[in-house]
Amino acid sequence: MSSGIVELSTPAWGALDFLPEEVGTVEELRARPWAKAGVATVERTRIGVRLRFGGFVGRIHLPGHTINIDELVPGTAQALASFVAEGRRWSDEWADAGTIRVPAWTQLASLYCAHLEKYVAAGIDKQYRGEYWVTGRPRGRIDVAATLARQWARGRTQLLVCRPRVLTEDTTVNRALYAAAMRADGLLRLANSHDVDLASLRRCLRAFSNVTSEVFPDLRAAVHHATGDATTERLVGLAELLIQGVGVFPSDASQRQPMDVWFNAAWLFEKAILRLASEIAGPSAARQGKGDGVSLLERDDFGSGGFVRMDADPDVVIGGGAGTAILDAKYRREGFEADRGQLYQLIAHATAYRARAAALVAPAMDAASTPITLLGRDSAGRRYFVLRVDAKSPERMRSILQTWLRMNGMLSVPSVRAS
Repeated sequence: MSSGIVELSTPAWGALDFLPEEVGTVEELRARPWAKAGVATVERTRIGVRLRFGGFVGRIHLPGHTINIDELVPGTAQALASFVAEGRRWSDEWADAGTIRVPAWTQLASLYCAHLEKYVAAGIDKQYRGEYWVTGRPRGRIDVAATLARQWARGRTQLLVCRPRVLTEDTTVNRALYAAAMRADGLLRLANSHDVDLASLRRCLRAFSNVTSEVFPDLRAAVHHATGDATTERLVGLAELLIQGVGVFPSDASQRQPMDVWFNAAWLFEKAILRLASEIAGPSAARQGKGDGVSLLERDDFGSGGFVRMDADPDVVIGGGAGTAILDAKYRREGFEADRGQLYQLIAHATAYRARAAALVAPAMDAASTPITLLGRDSAGRRYFVLRVDAKSPERMRSILQTWLRMNGMLSVPSVRAS
């Protein structure tokens, strides 16, 4: 660390207080990329500024300060990132657990580069796109009805309405891959030992010269379009991990300044729970609840004469012939204590889905934590639990989720008694 720079550490969901003259004004801090991404909220206090951090880990820079945001459970990012990306550990080259250093991200970027290179070598995704042309030189299918009504009826008999199908590389999949590649480029520039990957990535980027650059592309559309092609699905999954899970930006407008880098650990924990549920119950049985269209409440929208619909959005829904189960992932220090707000949310989701059981899933903060705790039952007989999992071990997480599903009749194995 250079002279005059103060290095501080805080855990995810922690907070730090500063005087305005130490780090700048609230307005200046709120304009920084990490603040816009929700890594920390900037609050004005009576005597200065408070940074209240969310479920992220990484490193950000302020005037005169570098802040390392540490994991709640050391080793979480390296274990879950590799598991979510590929279902296995990539290598033993990760940085020491605890504070997340640059190698944790560059390993992900290197993996993405390797898959992207194969994708480009095989030829990137292309689609026919229907277009609407008004032209004097016919191309593609002539829209006779539109030509007569919109052109010839107005005396423009030299013009035709054509609807050609144009083959384009500017697809939803390629936009997502391009956005992820730009993040990978930023990550690899942080590491002096990854020149080969960076050169490979920049060769790949030439293939995306006709693709629209979007910072936040439509990932849902990209995932939908990639479905059915295992290679592209895997690559889009890595792209989603880079786009949703990682942020990398210069600490100010100058590219020479240190880079702010962060990992969305809370999102990563949720994705790991979803992947484990899919592996245990089957990919057709486990899904994200968001976008299901299951209604929690339809309330009067006073003044418009209509209704406002509020949908349930549990993190994971597991459904099948045996019924439905709900999981809500809570990557936070107090998550395993199951406060009232979290429990009410879980009950609302379980009721909306008519689930037979529901659970909050949180990282175990110590080895002595009881893995499965029954909180109680509601009037309909639904059972509510807290699951405390070892967030740095996907295998142990899998064991706890499997046991819980069995004890609630979701798997065809005799149930286990809750503690």
